[in-house]
Amino acid sequence: MNKKIRVYLPTLLYAVLLFLMSSISNLETPDLGFEFKDKVYHLGAYGIFGFLLARSGREFKDRFGKALSPIVFAAGALFALSDEIHQYFVPGRHFELLDLAADWVGIILGQTVYGLVLRKKKARHARGMGRIGAPVSGEEHNDRSRNAGSSSP
Repeated sequence: MNKKIRVYLPTLLYAVLLFLMSSISNLETPDLGFEFKDKVYHLGAYGIFGFLLARSGREFKDRFGKALSPIVFAAGALFALSDEIHQYFVPGRHFELLDLAADWVGIILGQTVYGLVLRKKKARHARGMGRIGAPVSGEEHNDRSRNAGSSSP
């Protein structure tokens, strides 16, 4: 599969899903047993979106450097704002600043989680470990093979 499709398609499809969900009048969500349960749903939904945006935005790291994170957040924040404005025009839905705040916090959390996952992946790679713990370099693999055959500790 083309790399660009693999990187951008999940983000695009998720954005479409968010838009479609916000188009549903009087959307019922499972009760979590407290008053602001919808904020948890907003936080979670936009947390996933923030993760996907950070993953897609990584393609522009060389061009934007350290400015990439705020740019990715701004893109997500603008989408969330447009989604809240869209809900204003959907019968049974409304624009709510607390929903928007939960969306923005979710985006930041999603970006943060993506950064932590990426950092862990880089650290693992730097230690010479592949995806399932196999050595990355052939030389290290040969060293392990030689040591596995010896009986000394």
